Amino acid sequence: MKKINTTYLVQLLLLLFVFGIQSCASKKSSIIVNKKVVTEKYKSNPSNKNILYLIAGKEVSQTYIENIKPGNIESMNVIKGEKEIAKYTDKKYDGIIIIKLKK
Repeated sequence: MKKINTTYLVQLLLLLFVFGIQSCASKKSSIIVNKKVVTEKYKSNPSNKNILYLIAGKEVSQTYIENIKPGNIESMNVIKGEKEIAKYTDKKYDGIIIIKLKK
């Protein structure tokens, strides 16, 4: 009689384990489905034409920036405000984007 109860208990635990795994798997896939890509929104925005792009202290074009693979970027800093921009250049810009690439 004792072996039968143990068998039922093991089966019940296995069922609970399987349902738990299925529940976790369905939650994980919903997170992936809700992932958004926002880079295209800003790629050709007319308001970003007066931006200074710097990589390793050198000015680069927006076209050059658009061709950088995101995986190659280590960090990006956005500089705004006239006083802060004046620390980097004497020219008039709406902002500066400083990009540090991975080595």
